[in-house]
Amino acid sequence: MRILLCLLTVVLLIAFLGACDDASNDVPVAVPQPEVQTTENAGTPPSPMPCEHIAADAVRENEYAATCEDSEIYDSVVYCSACGEELSRETLTGSVGPLGHSYGNWVVSVAPTETQPGEKTKTCSGCGDVITEEIPAGEYKDDSDEPFKGGDVIIIG
Repeated sequence: MRILLCLLTVVLLIAFLGACDDASNDVPVAVPQPEVQTTENAGTPPSPMPCEHIAADAVRENEYAATCEDSEIYDSVVYCSACGEELSRETLTGSVGPLGHSYGNWVVSVAPTETQPGEKTKTCSGCGDVITEEIPAGEYKDDSDEPFKGGDVIIIG
């Protein structure tokens, strides 16, 4: 009798559990999915719809002023005024062209003698470019008939 009672309990238990499984499958349940954070969207709320970009006025970035030998250059960048995304970038040459060198007076860097040549240099005040030329041997005196010394400034007029 005990065996029969045990069998009956097991059959009823199986029938009850089967009925519960069938009932739970009939009702759809929405399970919210967590949003996955990536390096691209970290710290920003999810956008409900894609942006229909509206171009703002171009701005200048990465500006480099004109130098003695190069024109000014900059990036012209257009961003979306709604979401801030960069829409275009173009490197342009500005209206200021190369400035040209502005050399000072010749300076004797190595004084010549009657037998050894010397050296004179002049430096651009804008970029520091240096021009060096030889002073021939024998041309070792200035206009006042004094010998050149290192550091003398030669005014060429």
